[in-house]
Amino acid sequence: MAVLAEVVNEALGGRFGDARSDLRDRIRLLVERAQSSGAMRMDVAWEDVAFLLTGVSTGNHTIGLHAGDRQWERNLQIMLDGLRTPVPAPLPGEPPLLGAPGAAPSEPAAQT
Repeated sequence: MAVLAEVVNEALGGRFGDARSDLRDRIRLLVERAQSSGAMRMDVAWEDVAFLLTGVSTGNHTIGLHAGDRQWERNLQIMLDGLRTPVPAPLPGEPPLLGAPGAAPSEPAAQT
């Protein structure tokens, strides 16, 4: 699957790679701003948020349950409340890394 994505990206002139890079930068900046303002837990990395965002999106059913029209909004609100918790439990493990397993940690966001 990854090979197919690379072939399609190359055929489109690298647009997917550029879009992914832009999205990573935007998520990184959003997290930095939220943490700087005190609205978000300091121990959450921007890479964690990228994974959380994919978890918020949902299909219309899972394990025999059918989502209501606003299920994605419920998922998002539950996630956001967890990011704002005033007394967070320690997070286990390390945040996700950009790139392949064993790759160097991702670079900080460029300041705009």
